Amino acid sequence: MLIFKPKWKSKDSKVRLNWIRGANPEKNKHSNILADMAYNDSNEQVCLAAIERLLDVSALMRIVDSEQTLAICQAAANRLVDLAESRPELLLDKWDEVSILLNSHKHADYEEKEYHVDHSNRSYDCIDLGYFGGGHVDRGFPINFPEKPLKL
Repeated sequence: MLIFKPKWKSKDSKVRLNWIRGANPEKNKHSNILADMAYNDSNEQVCLAAIERLLDVSALMRIVDSEQTLAICQAAANRLVDLAESRPELLLDKWDEVSILLNSHKHADYEEKEYHVDHSNRSYDCIDLGYFGGGHVDRGFPINFPEKPLKL
């Protein structure tokens, strides 16, 4: 007896990627599966593909503020910016929250000093490389989140 297994649960990442391409993020069930794949899939390419299709602002915010890889957090942040520009109606009730979240991940280096905007005091965010060149490694990323539109 054969048991049907949904394509999004396949062990083959190519099958999961194909399911993502065909998913309808407007459907609640597909949206929930995409969010789960974006956050939990073992293959980074699958996570990134799911993020690109997500319309769920809360799920994207959770990913940005998670301990996922920098590439995954950056992709979720970029998706939020894309949605703010292309589908602002999806963000209107969370605009300020998203703006604060994304701005909390900004950073900048000036000469040999570090200037950071609130990293929520998470110890994994910044690793200071000392006074040898003034550089550092940072989980922050540059984001230019648009202003909230006055009208839609």
